[in-house]
Amino acid sequence: MTPTRLSRSAIVSFLAITSLPALSSAQVTYTNLTYLSQYPQTGSNPPTITTDHSVTLTLGLTNTDDAADVYVTDNIFLNESLGSPDGLSYFSQAITAPTRGALLAAWPANDYDWTITDGTLGQVTETITQPFGLGDWPAQIPAFSSTTWNTIHGMPTDSPFTLVFNDFTPTPNAQGGTLIVVSEMNGPATPVFENLPPTATSLLILANTLQPNTDYFVSLHFFNTHISNTFEFGTHFLEFQQQTYIAFTTGNGTPSCVADVDDGTGTGSPDGGVTIDDLLYYLNIFNLGSIAADVDDGSGTATPDGGVTIDDLLYFLTRFNAGC
Repeated sequence: MTPTRLSRSAIVSFLAITSLPALSSAQVTYTNLTYLSQYPQTGSNPPTITTDHSVTLTLGLTNTDDAADVYVTDNIFLNESLGSPDGLSYFSQAITAPTRGALLAAWPANDYDWTITDGTLGQVTETITQPFGLGDWPAQIPAFSSTTWNTIHGMPTDSPFTLVFNDFTPTPNAQGGTLIVVSEMNGPATPVFENLPPTATSLLILANTLQPNTDYFVSLHFFNTHISNTFEFGTHFLEFQQQTYIAFTTGNGTPSCVADVDDGTGTGSPDGGVTIDDLLYYLNIFNLGSIAADVDDGSGTATPDGGVTIDDLLYFLTRFNAGC
């Protein structure tokens, strides 16, 4: 589906083709439009290039009997039957564009009429404003720290693991927050799903939360959300997100070698052994206060805490003297 097929008039109809009971305003709990820019993080440096810009629509119902089939019938979503993986929320497929500019040109800032049609109630229409002109996409690109990138691949699952990332500032006219999702790459399970305040910079994953030797995605979302309670059918959410994700594979449960941090090149690349190169490299990044030197929180369990203190140095020296 390409942006050239989208209409600028953008009158969206939800048509419920139902058996009794008919769809009513009390049974529609929310509508949600989500605009998303995605960034893959493929190294220790923050991502800079997006792979996708998209918009999706969600309709929430109070129970599975409210609608046997739910359709979006105008030429934006092209008479699409909305999927419902949990029986309560109906999702459109994502309309994608190669650039944010192309997406916004296809569906520009405007007032839009939304109509939900019910066989008993008739049609009820509400007008909402799509505030692209307010700069509501989060300005910051989500990014995991270099320490997280360097240690998440092959991470032991029998020890706690801390995801460290940057924070962001929501726009003044929106509610904002941070969302982290960890999900199996080839399965439906989502063992970690956390809503955090926008000032959050880390999340602890408890030991044995993830499965060993398993492929996962971890995604970090920054979002600005506009909420309207004046919409006839429940609450309307208009959400702008930036998402960064890492694909990784967990290890077999054997703790990684904290003292192996460099191979003599000064690039922070482990080489499978512990030598004077590792000590010299670590002392340098510790003196710089680099987040890559964050290896312990004082508990002696190799749990990063998002800061660089004497606890990190003492723990590193202990592991260095032990040879791992």
